[in-house]
Amino acid sequence: MNICPNPGRWNEIYEVLLAACKHRNIGSLPPVPLILNGWLYSNDADKADRWKRTESWAQENGLSELVAVSVEDWYAVEYPFRGTVGPLGGPMYLPWKFEPVPAPDAATVKTALTRIMQIWADVAGELSRYTRPSQLTGAKCRRLVVLRSASAPPPPWGDWNRLADDDSRRKFTKLRQSINAAIAPVEIDHIDFVSVSDLQKQVLRGIRG
Repeated sequence: MNICPNPGRWNEIYEVLLAACKHRNIGSLPPVPLILNGWLYSNDADKADRWKRTESWAQENGLSELVAVSVEDWYAVEYPFRGTVGPLGGPMYLPWKFEPVPAPDAATVKTALTRIMQIWADVAGELSRYTRPSQLTGAKCRRLVVLRSASAPPPPWGDWNRLADDDSRRKFTKLRQSINAAIAPVEIDHIDFVSVSDLQKQVLRGIRG
């Protein structure tokens, strides 16, 4: 489903519309595109609505030819996200929590880790070919450590140690959501993908030290 132009193309269209607006002395301005922070902190429904308003504005002012978008310039998704966008710019599937969350007991953590190990292939899909969950750590066990093969290809969200600045980051969010659904009532905030070779080096340094 086409939602709107990709940010770069959307900005180009906006600049062209602004120039045409000035040249023709049009009284109203085109809708501001949802790019940069506007892109991060809006969901797909917001983006689609803003783009439709832009198309309508162009049509009303005889500028429809200026909002044409090539196939490769569309931001398109199979299932549009219409939920709330969280403080970090990603989907917020649960209500934002301000009250402290107590740490789960050891038995609950053990059960959660065993569960995610058992169904990792179903939860992680293709990633399970070169990754495996190792431990739940942190003061409240809200960090999942996942071991990955040193030869593993880059993940679908761009890099093992950081998220890309585009829509692919939602694939990481979806993975974390699936993990939390599987290990409830334990809930994680972070996933650390640790290379097996790096872990071995750390162990060797500890022995030699």
